[in-house]
Amino acid sequence: MLSWLVAHSLRFRWVVITLAGAVIGYGAFTASRTKLDVFPEFAPPMVVIQTEAPGFSPVQVEALVTRPLETAPPGPKECPRRRKRRTRHEPRPDCQS
Repeated sequence: MLSWLVAHSLRFRWVVITLAGAVIGYGAFTASRTKLDVFPEFAPPMVVIQTEAPGFSPVQVEALVTRPLETAPPGPKECPRRRKRRTRHEPRPDCQS
């Protein structure tokens, strides 16, 4: 059986070469269309929420808006942790008032 396959492959080598070329071409076409994420994201997915509270002091915004958002149950699995970033309108911990 194996000798028959080798004999016919040698006898009809152009058919074998054509089929091999077709398989390689199909593989290259499929590989070019495949959506692969080879390089991972270096920064985790992040959601930025900007709030405006006219008439509230930074301390009130911290107590009424920021803390409830930080302590709420987590959202999607892609965002497992939260981090807070202060803006220029909020007092810095190292500033003296």
